[in-house]
Amino acid sequence: FSLHTITGAVSVLAHYLIMWILGRAGVAPIAASMSGFVAGAVIKFALSFQHVFPTRQEWHYSAAKFVMAIGIQAGLNWTLVRAGLVAGLNLWTAQVLTTGLLVAINYVMYRYWVFGGGASN
Repeated sequence: FSLHTITGAVSVLAHYLIMWILGRAGVAPIAASMSGFVAGAVIKFALSFQHVFPTRQEWHYSAAKFVMAIGIQAGLNWTLVRAGLVAGLNLWTAQVLTTGLLVAINYVMYRYWVFGGGASN
């Protein structure tokens, strides 16, 4: 779980940096959040496949399942951030709360489904 958390921090940093840049450029909050989410997802897959979840699967099998998992996560990210904004939270508060909620969900999906149950470091 520790390497999952570290690689997650790297991908979240990319997510938040892109979100911040786009937000400063005047891009709508949800679009900025989702653009950052995609950038973070690409980084997360590469790091997870190489360093966190040992698997015997070819990368393209894991990648296909990762894309499906990211679709689920993207829907949850959009829904939860949007709900936070509607509830009166600013974008950053809504996104940080959403990210926190998704950490455990992501770990379970990656470990037991995307990367085929390999041991985590």
